[in-house]
Amino acid sequence: MRWMIWMAVLCAASAVMAQSDPFLINDLRIITRVDVYGIEEQVLIGHITNTSSEAFETVTLMGDVLDADGQPIGEVFGYTVNACGVALLDDPLQPEERAAFALPVDWFGDFDPADLPTRFAIRASGVPTTADRDLTPNGMRAVTAIAADEVVAVDWVADDVLLYGVGCERDLFTSYEWRRYDLLSGSKDALASHPNATYITSALIDSIGVQVPSANQNARNPALLERSALTVIPNSTRIVWQNDRNDLFSADRETGLGRRLIHRYLHQYSLRGFLFTPENNLLAYYFGAHGEPVRYLTASAEGRLISNVITVNPPSNTVPGVWYDGQRVVISGTFDGVTGYFNQQARGFTRELLFEVAPEDLPGNHYPAPAYFRRDLNTRYLYIIRPLDGQAWLQCYHYEGRALHDLTPLPLQLATDERAWSWLSPDGAHLAVAANGRHAGLWLVDLTAFDACPVR
Repeated sequence: MRWMIWMAVLCAASAVMAQSDPFLINDLRIITRVDVYGIEEQVLIGHITNTSSEAFETVTLMGDVLDADGQPIGEVFGYTVNACGVALLDDPLQPEERAAFALPVDWFGDFDPADLPTRFAIRASGVPTTADRDLTPNGMRAVTAIAADEVVAVDWVADDVLLYGVGCERDLFTSYEWRRYDLLSGSKDALASHPNATYITSALIDSIGVQVPSANQNARNPALLERSALTVIPNSTRIVWQNDRNDLFSADRETGLGRRLIHRYLHQYSLRGFLFTPENNLLAYYFGAHGEPVRYLTASAEGRLISNVITVNPPSNTVPGVWYDGQRVVISGTFDGVTGYFNQQARGFTRELLFEVAPEDLPGNHYPAPAYFRRDLNTRYLYIIRPLDGQAWLQCYHYEGRALHDLTPLPLQLATDERAWSWLSPDGAHLAVAANGRHAGLWLVDLTAFDACPVR
């Protein structure tokens, strides 16, 4: 669960009283957050931009909170943070790079909202270091950079239009900053919210009981909604979520009726996300820290478990890909002494080797799942992203031809605490690739530019 829950904006900055070259500091405002211990605190958040040609490490921000008369009423100290609020102590701020920060406020007396509006005198410092960011690997083809933010979700709403969400991957999709990207015009437009947010109403939340603790049906805990992974299932009229015991459910997205239990006894597993197929099926995947095997299950949107129970399904080194019918998954690992990618029967024990890889070239759970595309009944492709000699590559595997093709290197630079994802467009012509962390971004790969695995 995210280390904090953003509660409410208390004030907007009326002025930045001071800042230090070469840093530009803006978007200042004070919010109230609740930490994992349930304690409220006020935090000054904003953005800092490095306007110089060199990078800075150990970027530190400090300063005063001022009342309307310019008198100090509190002080702040802190660092740049990622989208989940984690301090980036060892993350150099590159030239022209913009980063968020969160500075807890130490009030000199009791905090009184009547003192607003508030002004700030903030200064920043850092240790100069050599700029080292290069996000354009040699030989990269047909790849377009769309955003440099921490993009953690993409929804294709048409063959040439996608929505992308910026935020902390562990948060609900309703808390992301959503933008619309048009492939034809190249335009990017900010959205007030994701269109599916209209379904997440108080009535729906009450109907499915997502805030009700299992041990006390008369209580309400709003924090349970934040860690429920409540999601509207594409191409269907259903939602999926987990309760406080990690039991997985499905129900109608408008009324919450038709609630069905998909899987129980998941309390020891950490839900990390869903994959959805055009045939209204899903794959839920679970893992903890980097290096842990990925557990998974497949189900229909209506709540029918398709795969075996999670303890029977063989674990995967990477997040599994899923075929449209949910009956087969693409896993990776070492089985019977062979390391590679395998086509695994979801409700059986048949496992088919697709291709072998060297153990050192097998990615971890922070790499994207293989993306499955069925052009027709006799032509099926898998798009796989994995490191080759330290460089992330996009490959295509033609299932019927049993052939693996190298397509292009990708600008992914993933630390062990960072993640990447990929999403195919409905027509299979484009692959959206996103990453969070230091080298965050969203890129679009034009798959029609390659001779291998023709989608049309």
